[in-house]
Amino acid sequence: MQNKLKIGIIGTGSRGVDCFGQILKKRSDVEIAALCDTNSVRCRTAAELLNITPRLYSSVDEMTAVEKLDAVIITVIDSEHYICAKKALLAGWNVLLDKPLATKAADGKELIALAKETGKTLMIGFNLRHHPVLMRLKELIDN
Repeated sequence: MQNKLKIGIIGTGSRGVDCFGQILKKRSDVEIAALCDTNSVRCRTAAELLNITPRLYSSVDEMTAVEKLDAVIITVIDSEHYICAKKALLAGWNVLLDKPLATKAADGKELIALAKETGKTLMIGFNLRHHPVLMRLKELIDN
């Protein structure tokens, strides 16, 4: 049996759950192992909506101290992208960061350098490309 990729989602609002979470839960090679959000109600609700039983965290620091993940998807408020991505990279996780990379150019450059230094992947995601309505719209246009 193939080992599943252990993924965490940091930020359990609509981008984290409705876009990325829904895509991940359909994959047989992925386990959503952890969810993190400063809003504990939203975090629990996300697990219920995804019909999963991951470990739940209220801070990235708490999550990095415990989890051994292959990657995280970060969908928090834009101003928190830099610090969450930095902590994730330092924890040894690959990172898919929903746009933007950071709110300051210097922070973005630092994240790129840190990804190179740690040998981890840092990618930018565009959540609306995966939204079911927009995917259907593109399909209709293409046809």
